[in-house]
Amino acid sequence: EIKDSFKLMGTVLGNEKRGQDIYDFISTEMNMIKTNTDVQNKKRVYYANGNDYESPGPETIMNSSLKTAGAITYWDEYNLPSQTNSTEESVAIPIESIIEYNPDVIICKTKAIHDIMIADDRLKNVSAIKNNKIFTTHKAMIIDSIHSIAGTVWLANVIYPEIDTDDYKNFASKYYNLLYGTKLTKDDKIFDLEN
Repeated sequence: EIKDSFKLMGTVLGNEKRGQDIYDFISTEMNMIKTNTDVQNKKRVYYANGNDYESPGPETIMNSSLKTAGAITYWDEYNLPSQTNSTEESVAIPIESIIEYNPDVIICKTKAIHDIMIADDRLKNVSAIKNNKIFTTHKAMIIDSIHSIAGTVWLANVIYPEIDTDDYKNFASKYYNLLYGTKLTKDDKIFDLEN
């Protein structure tokens, strides 16, 4: 896990307290999210990260972030195509499978993918499209890096807006300050949508 890496880096770099502080901060937030999103009616979430609606494999940081945020992921219900590695970041998913999966929420890596999905008439009856529950990630919410922690908070916010979780902009500001000593404001450009 990412939080364990920070603890290890603190030890290796001779700054165990800082490594432990980051570890504790992440642990507290992730435990709160897991507790708050442990609901009976979990939402089905699809993450589109490439052309032809590709999605990250079941053993990726992205899929793990979705599960931590309380989502039922595509891979909870569908098998990985043969000859495909479970850690691949872009797995081709047939549109028929997305329609059958019928996600409650769709997360798009870029605004371009978002716009393509909205315009695709074949997806018009998918719950997420019908109910306007299709979102584009923000630059601060990079979901497949050390920033996946902030991304997981953002995911919990958009998947379960009715549940009390830390506001992702507030969390990202605290997280970036802890990691980099950078003070973000709620209007910072890092919260702009990905293109």
